Amino acid sequence: MNYVLKLKTCPDNPAYSCVFEPPNSKLFEKSSLTPPLGLRILPLFEDSKIDLDVVDDTTVSDTHHWSQSEPQI
Repeated sequence: MNYVLKLKTCPDNPAYSCVFEPPNSKLFEKSSLTPPLGLRILPLFEDSKIDLDVVDDTTVSDTHHWSQSEPQI
């Protein structure tokens, strides 16, 4: 589940479409073939009441970490 959540934040990842838009998903409904990860993991998220629609994309800061000031603790 951690992998799929992390992948959900990175739509540019090549694996994103394979997991969240699996091709031929109807093929696996009445088949003995093992369904792809995207089809196997979605029921787990539903059972856990985790809404993947609210997961936001990862953004990279424009400010380099070495140019930021040190936090005061």
